[in-house]
Amino acid sequence: AASACEKAGQWQAALSLLRSVAVAQVQQSTIAFNTAVSACASGGGGGAWASAIGLLACLGRARLEADTVTFSAAISACACSKQAAWPMSLQVLEQMASKGVARNIVTFNTAASACGEAQRWDLALLLLQTVAASKVQRDVTTFNTAIIACARQLQWQSAMDMLREVSSAGILRDTWALLK
Repeated sequence: AASACEKAGQWQAALSLLRSVAVAQVQQSTIAFNTAVSACASGGGGGAWASAIGLLACLGRARLEADTVTFSAAISACACSKQAAWPMSLQVLEQMASKGVARNIVTFNTAASACGEAQRWDLALLLLQTVAASKVQRDVTTFNTAIIACARQLQWQSAMDMLREVSSAGILRDTWALLK
């Protein structure tokens, strides 16, 4: 049922289901929390991102461990927010590292996208460097996200530098970033 709520973008209903499981004293699972956090990401606006962050805290109280899926969904909820939630996406990314949870290219790309949407091209570029330093394999989305963040703020020289770096990294370019 929670998965159906997620697919329909009904994050409040997914949270309600999770609460009813807790009230009924049914054993909770990380998977149930992941579904609720993902529903917050799918639901987009409103306070969905804050609820996703709140669910991360609830996991600990339920004596459960957040995993890569949990954190990625929370970062996505922050990135999808129309509010200024991008700093929280960076905090969640840092929390993953401090808890020893594997960060993958999706988590980095989503956090960089949140920065780009917030007109923080400098942080999107910093995340690109962090990806390289963390030994996570960068992909075309990584570079496209950084290029678009730069282009939106008229940082054309940085965007051109990124285009050159794509080629030197041996990543096949696409036309998406060139057209933005």
